[in-house]
Amino acid sequence: MFDAKILNQDEKMLFVHKSIRVKDATFESPIKAITGKNLLDIDINYRYFISEVYRVLRKETLSNMVSDEYSARIFNQKLRQEIVRARNFGARIVLFIPALQYMNLTDNELSFIVDTQTYSDFDFYVVPTVLRISKLLKPGGGYKIDDYFDLIKRYLDIVKSYDIKPVMGMIPITIPYQYISNLVEFYLRMEVDAFCIDFGGRVPLNLLQSVSLIHRLLKRNEIETYIHATNVNIGKPSKRSKVIIAKDILALGIGLDSIGDNHIPIGGEWRTEFDEWNLRLFNKEKYGYHRVSNIDELESIFPSDSKIRKSDLLYGPIHRRLKFQNIFNYEQIGLETDRLKKMIKEQNVVNYIKQKEYVKEDLISQIIKAKKDVERTPSIEEIVL
Repeated sequence: MFDAKILNQDEKMLFVHKSIRVKDATFESPIKAITGKNLLDIDINYRYFISEVYRVLRKETLSNMVSDEYSARIFNQKLRQEIVRARNFGARIVLFIPALQYMNLTDNELSFIVDTQTYSDFDFYVVPTVLRISKLLKPGGGYKIDDYFDLIKRYLDIVKSYDIKPVMGMIPITIPYQYISNLVEFYLRMEVDAFCIDFGGRVPLNLLQSVSLIHRLLKRNEIETYIHATNVNIGKPSKRSKVIIAKDILALGIGLDSIGDNHIPIGGEWRTEFDEWNLRLFNKEKYGYHRVSNIDELESIFPSDSKIRKSDLLYGPIHRRLKFQNIFNYEQIGLETDRLKKMIKEQNVVNYIKQKEYVKEDLISQIIKAKKDVERTPSIEEIVL
């Protein structure tokens, strides 16, 4: 039902070009994941994606859907709308990512999640993530790591009774480092070999120890895997600059096959510092997200290969402008993933990235070091663990 084959891999970084088959669907990585609710029925210059349907499931929400037919029907209608939008936009597969706010689900609530993934047009059983799990695991948070392991085991026990789609194991990367090995090994014992890393709204390059550990464990067990990343932060904004370094794209260089959006609401200067909302547009020539609030700023970075109309980015209701922002970024990131496939094949990724104005040498060194760390010979203590 699931297979990942390495076509090309970079010698100095963990950029990898793979062919990934999920049941009858096949796609190649690196690839961008789009979000259906961000889409409009417009034409763009690129349509080769995967898609996430990300849902926060509160206790009250799940309880209502389990006990009330109307609530479940409305929920399903919205899911179908997102799936259709994503498929029409070129999504090869669609992932349903349940994000929980608690871990002590009833059997009916957990079964409802599995049934949603079974009977809707989703391609994996994705193990639920837990919002702000690091806080819930702290003293006074109400939960222990064993509660999450128990949730996963109960979920997988239900999935086994269906066994019609491959399983994607969830790794909330913000759990304490000491638990990551146990979590990955647990999945491998359960014969789960595709993974979703939930970065919890963090920048992946800031969590290299945990990401490298996951790669070492998979390498040690000779697992040819597919790794998706969700809740990926594009980078930290600065009051002194109109540009955010595109660290989400650079995260593909630490062994991620696909990257999704950040679904966790955040504050930040681009929402609060200025009198008006400012868009963040991806510049694939320089690897930056530019803050744009007027026509002159837009003209200075607007690419010739975009089909988005400039007027749609600058004028109209803010919620609609934000959708055009997202679609523009999907288009440009998608085009860039095709460039990266070519660079990986030609073993020229490092030189290519060095040409990007906003990518500093320290970031390049950091990504190169990540590959060396994954490929180093493990210590005796690590092998025993």
